[in-house]
Amino acid sequence: MSSQILCNSGVPKLICQKAICEKQNLKNKEIFSCNLQKTITDDAITDCKGCIGKQKDKTINYCQINFQDFFLQLITQRKEEQEILSQVREIERRLQQSVENAKQEIERAQVNIKKIGETIKSMCLFQNNSKLEECLRLKEQTSLDLVKKMIKEFREKITIIEDNQQQNNQQININPDKLNIIYKNGTIIIDDFLKNKLSQMSQMLNSFELQVQQINRTNDNFIQEQNQIINTKYKQIGKADNLTFKKLYNLRFNRSNNLFAFGTNNLDNNKAYCAEIWKIDNNQIQQIQKLQQYPDVTALCFSKKDDSLFTGSLDSKIIYWIPQSNGEYKEQELKNRKDIKGQINYIEINQKSNILAVGSEELNIYTIKNNELLQITHYLQEVKNLAFSNCNQIIIAQFMINNKEKIELFQIKQTGENFEIINLGEVIQTQEIQPITTTRFLHINLQNQINLFKLDNNRFQKIENYSIKKLNSIEKCGIGFCSNNNNKCNLLAFSQNINNNQITQILKINEQNQVTLLQSIQQMGLKLFFSNNGQVLVIWNGDSFVIYKNTSQTI
Repeated sequence: MSSQILCNSGVPKLICQKAICEKQNLKNKEIFSCNLQKTITDDAITDCKGCIGKQKDKTINYCQINFQDFFLQLITQRKEEQEILSQVREIERRLQQSVENAKQEIERAQVNIKKIGETIKSMCLFQNNSKLEECLRLKEQTSLDLVKKMIKEFREKITIIEDNQQQNNQQININPDKLNIIYKNGTIIIDDFLKNKLSQMSQMLNSFELQVQQINRTNDNFIQEQNQIINTKYKQIGKADNLTFKKLYNLRFNRSNNLFAFGTNNLDNNKAYCAEIWKIDNNQIQQIQKLQQYPDVTALCFSKKDDSLFTGSLDSKIIYWIPQSNGEYKEQELKNRKDIKGQINYIEINQKSNILAVGSEELNIYTIKNNELLQITHYLQEVKNLAFSNCNQIIIAQFMINNKEKIELFQIKQTGENFEIINLGEVIQTQEIQPITTTRFLHINLQNQINLFKLDNNRFQKIENYSIKKLNSIEKCGIGFCSNNNNKCNLLAFSQNINNNQITQILKINEQNQVTLLQSIQQMGLKLFFSNNGQVLVIWNGDSFVIYKNTSQTI
C-alpha cells in the first residue's frame, strides 16, 4: 500500500511501491507521472522518477502525463462540473416556475378578455331573437304591437340620464350593466360605453399577443436606437495565428494599454511556459516573451505604477515578474508566509499598487512590502471575481457559496502603515464608513448572464431594468467588458450567431444604465477582452487572437 501525504494544493504525494525502486531515495520514489493507455498492466499505471523508462514494453504507445498536473486538472474539472450542474438545476427550477407562472398568466388573461367580451355581447341591444332585431328587420312592415314590444325591451336595456341632472350638478347614477343614454330636449344620445369596452378588450388582447410574441420571438440582435450617433470605428490591426495553447484563462492590459499578458495551459513540448506577454506598437502586435511557469496560469494582473506583472497558477503559486532594461521580464522572488489554498481564480491590485487581492478557495488580501506579501486578512469563501472601487477604498468580491453567487464589499482603512479590512455587509449603516465614490461594475455568471451593480454613497444595488433584461435574453458567448471615461459608461462586447453569421457586438451601457449598440464586427470569439481605456478589443476564437482598435479615439 502506498503511503500518502496531502500537500497544500490538494494533490496527494504517493510513494512508489515497485521492487525496482526500493533503493531509491524518498524524493525520487514520489509518484511523478501516470499512464492513460488502456492496454498496460496495473503496475505500469503510475511511475516515480526512479522507475521512469525502466522495464517498458516498447510495443506499447504510453500516454504518459504529469501526475500533479493531472490531479489538479481533475480538481478544477470537478469544481466546474459541480457549479455547472448546480446552475442547470437552478435553471430547470426557474423554467418550471416560469412555465407555471406563464400558465397562470395565460389563464388570467383568457378569463379577463373573455369576461369583457361576454359583457359586451350581453350589453348589445341587438341580440338573437330580440324584438329590436325583428322590428328593424321588418322595416316598414313592422306592426304597432311589435313596436311597443321593441320599446319595452329597449327600456330594460338602458339607463336614462337626463341632461338637466348634469346642468344642476346632481349625482348621476350610471348603471355599469346597461347602456346609458342621455335624454336632451326630446332626443336621446347613446354613450360610447360599448366602444370603450371594445377598446379595452382590444388593448388587453394586443398586450397578451405581445407577451406571446416575446416568448416565441428569437431576439437575435440588439437594435441601435434611432438617431443614435455612432462614434466608434473598431478596425482590425493585427492577428496572431498558430498559437500552441487551447485554453485561455484571462488576459489583462498594462496601465498604458500597449502591453497585454495572458495565462494558458500551454501544450508545447516543454510544458513550462503558461504565460505570455505581447506588445501593441504602431498598430502592430508582437510577442515579447513567454514566461516560464507551470502548471496552468489561471490569473494575472499588471501593477498600476509600472509594467511589473503578477501571475497565479493552478497549483496556488504567485510569481512576480519585473521588466528589465532589455525589455525582458525576470522572475522576482515574492515571499509569502502562508500558502494560498486552491487554484488562483483572480488577482487584482489597487491604484497605489500596495494592496493585492487574491481569490482562490479563499480571499486573501495582502500588503506588498520589500517583495513580500504580508497578509492583512483572509475569508474562507471561494472567490470567482474581484474589483477595486474607483476611490480604492472598497474591494468588491464575487463569492461562490454552495454553488450560489454572492457579492460582498470590504472597506480598506489605513492608519499610518497599518491596514484594516472591514466587511461592509456588517457595518454598512454605521456612521463610521466614509461616503464611497460612485462605482459601477459588471459580473458575469456561468449562464453568461450579465449582472450590473452600482455602489453609491454606501448603497449597493443590483440594476435590473428592461435594457439589461433584454440583453440577458440574447444567446451569447465570450463576454468582455470595461469601464471607461471615469465610469460614465461601460463598454460591453459579446459574440453571437445570427442566421449562421458569426458576429461580435460592441455595446455601451450609459449613465442611465441603458444598453445601446455601437458596432457589429464580422468575427466570432470564445473570449473577448477590452483594454483599460476601451480603445483595443482582443478577440480569441480558440486558435488565434484578432486585435481591433477604435480608430475614432472616442467612445
